Amino acid sequence: RLYVQSCRGELRCLNVVNGQAIWRTNYVKDFGAVFTGEKGQAQGATRHGYNGAPVVHGDHLIALVGGKDNAGVVCFDKRTGKVVWKSQDDTPAYAPPVVATVAGKEQLLAFTVQGLISLDPGDGKLLWREPIKTAFGRHVTTPVVIENALGDVVVVSSHQVGLIGVRVTKQGDALKAERAWTQKDLAINFSSPVVYGVYLYGLG
Repeated sequence: RLYVQSCRGELRCLNVVNGQAIWRTNYVKDFGAVFTGEKGQAQGATRHGYNGAPVVHGDHLIALVGGKDNAGVVCFDKRTGKVVWKSQDDTPAYAPPVVATVAGKEQLLAFTVQGLISLDPGDGKLLWREPIKTAFGRHVTTPVVIENALGDVVVVSSHQVGLIGVRVTKQGDALKAERAWTQKDLAINFSSPVVYGVYLYGLG
């Protein structure tokens, strides 16, 4: 199967042999997402389209849909297109979500217009949120996880805020996320770095 997402929110699962559609959905028509283009103060995907590719995780395909009624992030059965779970009301930015183990727990990390969020990939439950807001929501960097003995750090960048490190630690059965540092002079605007694999390993 081949999964294709257009900038206007058309998601299709195609047969890789003959190109025929196995299933399809449209974020605007089926979930009430908004695409206005470069009009007014539109932010993120509502302005420049859906540029953050969905992620395949086991039997699921998880996409930043930006729909109404708690359909900001939607998990589909990758074979049938059936909705498995919906979560949050976030507007997609331009970075794809990733699944990574942070602070000993597997998490779906997404850098949306509203900020950096972590969901349980099994049921969509919100694990933590770090608000990061800018004028047009040009949040383009795929979250990168740096393992650290003092607490794993998730790194993203915003063109107005800068390069941001969010430390995640385990607090009993819960997770605590807090901004560890910000480097404003290292802001990334339009280009997202290429990350091979999920982890960037560092010392110190």
